[in-house]
Amino acid sequence: AGAGAAAVLTPGTGGGMGLFAETTGQVLRGYVDKSLHYLTREQITSVLYSMLWKSGIADLTSTSQHQPHRPVTALQHRLEFVIHNSADCPPTKLFVRQSAAELPLDGWSVFDMQEEMQRMQISEKWRCVANDDLCETYPEFLYVPSSVSDDPIRSCANFRSKGRLPVLCWYNKRRQNGMLRSAQPLPGAMGKYSVHDEDVIKAARQTCPSEELVIFDARSRVAAGGNMLKGKGTEDTTNRYKHCKLLFLDIANIHAMRDSIDKLHKVCSNPSNTQWLSQLESSQWLNHCSTVLRGSYVIARHVEDRGVMAMVHCSDGWDRTSQLCSLAQIMLDSFYRTFHGFKVLVEKEWLAFGHKFEHRLGHPLHPSERSPVFLQFLDCTWQILHQFPSAFEFNEFYLLEIANQLNS
Repeated sequence: AGAGAAAVLTPGTGGGMGLFAETTGQVLRGYVDKSLHYLTREQITSVLYSMLWKSGIADLTSTSQHQPHRPVTALQHRLEFVIHNSADCPPTKLFVRQSAAELPLDGWSVFDMQEEMQRMQISEKWRCVANDDLCETYPEFLYVPSSVSDDPIRSCANFRSKGRLPVLCWYNKRRQNGMLRSAQPLPGAMGKYSVHDEDVIKAARQTCPSEELVIFDARSRVAAGGNMLKGKGTEDTTNRYKHCKLLFLDIANIHAMRDSIDKLHKVCSNPSNTQWLSQLESSQWLNHCSTVLRGSYVIARHVEDRGVMAMVHCSDGWDRTSQLCSLAQIMLDSFYRTFHGFKVLVEKEWLAFGHKFEHRLGHPLHPSERSPVFLQFLDCTWQILHQFPSAFEFNEFYLLEIANQLNS
């Protein structure tokens, strides 16, 4: 495990995947228990097809005269999905070990930004700056492009909501690219711009070999346009931010998430209801989780497969941005799928980067800002863990314990 893991965990699409995923998991666990050796793609393919014939799934195959017993398209796609993820993300020796009955925890020493960046082995194209008075909701140390001096950095912060300028939060040594996070810019309805903000993003784009940067706005295009009337907005990649691409991920805001989980609570309080499934669907909770996972997957694929620099933001950069960056890093970096790594991830992306836990957990002084943002992140993590249990050092009980301690 380490930074820049080559494989991206690919969330499945559901429906028919359970049997194949379960079969593959049984085969892999059998091999791991015996020898602790990785299986090759060819071995997995051979074993899977053999088990399919023995289990009677061969009845689903075509019996064409020219191509007898060729799997139908849907089955073939699902097999390729399982084979790809099983071969590229096998159980590692790191997870096959005896864990202590009680995990030691010292909350004040779990995370250090400089140590974490050293673990990722960032290049000399990035430098560390002290966060003296740049942004009060950012970590003590920030990593920005080395080619940009301090004055443009300060000016860039003034052009971002809450002073949350673009800074590096994850680095991929193998592809020499990474992930930035920030808040929305402040162009407003008049189309204001900041040359220094553009320079910082340009410098970040030029740190990776592809010299491409994709801006992932967690909001919808309509929501971003509405923010322009309030003096905020999003990046103008047509006229100002050259060689950058802007993608909207269409994730609902904190108020929609609050309404969704309130409906979910009502549904779960009456499990004997004959219309339980339809009411569960009407809560939209699973749809919201799916949208967050889809956005994280798109970010991870752009970083790993296309080798681009990714920049993620929502409105103020401390809710949906934390969700997307955390989940994408779980998919990209196996370190964050360990006991200790997951603690570091939460400390880094949620605490150090200023998620408003007091407001989102329903403090009496801020009732209108209650929203299950962090709980939704844990749910999305569980969805990935459920599909790839062997890729994680921990199981769902670790996530449940964290959820139980949120209001402790």
